[in-house]
Amino acid sequence: MATAPYRVYIDESGDHSYRGVTEADHHKRYLALTGVVISTDEYVHRAPPALEHLKSEHFQHDPDHPEWTFLHRDDIVKRRRAFGVLKDPERNAAWETAILDYISTLQADVYTVVVDKWQVKQRYGDRAFEPYTFCLGVLLNRVRGLLYFYRGRATADVIAMQRTLAEHRRSAGVAPRVQIGIHSTEATKVDGSYVGQGVHEAARIGAVAGPGEIVISATSLEGASIAGVGDTRTVQLKGIAGPVAVHPID
Repeated sequence: MATAPYRVYIDESGDHSYRGVTEADHHKRYLALTGVVISTDEYVHRAPPALEHLKSEHFQHDPDHPEWTFLHRDDIVKRRRAFGVLKDPERNAAWETAILDYISTLQADVYTVVVDKWQVKQRYGDRAFEPYTFCLGVLLNRVRGLLYFYRGRATADVIAMQRTLAEHRRSAGVAPRVQIGIHSTEATKVDGSYVGQGVHEAARIGAVAGPGEIVISATSLEGASIAGVGDTRTVQLKGIAGPVAVHPID
C-alpha cells in the first residue's frame, strides 16, 4: 500500500466549552489547537528514535511500557510519575535544554490557533461559536495553504485529520464532521493570498465531500502516492464547465 508523503497531527490544550469561563481564570479562558505537519520520512526514520533516546537519557523509560513516559503537559508541569525527577533543578534544566534542542531540529511545520473564550462570550453571548470548531477551521485552512501552495504538489495525509476528529468525538463527545477536498493546481499569489480559477476549483471540490469525507480530484492523483483511494465519482461543480472526476479516500 502506498504511503502519503506528509502526515498532519492535531491536538488541543484547554477546555472546549464555555462552562465556568471567567476573565481571571486563564486555565479555562483559552483554548489552543495545534497542528504539526511532518513528512512521513521524518516521522518514521528520525523523529521517534531521537525522542526515544531522549526519554531514556532523562527518565526511567521502558520501550515495553511507553505509557510511563508519555509527554503529557500536566504530568510534566506537576512533576508526576516518571517526571518526578524534574524536581531536581539541575535535571530539570538539562531536560529543558535537551527537549528544546530536539524541537528546534525537528523538520516539521507547526501552527497553533488560540481563542479567547471569555472575549468571545462577552461579544457574542448566546450566539458565541463553538470554540473547537472555530480553531479547527482556521487551523485546517492554514495547513491546506501550506500543503497546496507552499509545498507545490505535495499531498498531506489528511486521513490523520479525520482520525483526530473521530477520536475527539469519542473522548470528548464533540467534534465537527469536516469535509476535506484535495486539488493540485496553479494559483496566483496576491497580497499574501492566492487567487485564480484553480482556487475556485479547490473550494468546489471540498464542497462535494460529505461530512467526515475526503475527496481528491483525479488530476491531483497524477504522480501522487496516496493510500486508500476509492473508485472514480463524476460530479458537477458549481461555476465549473463540464463534469469533474473525483475519488474518495478511506
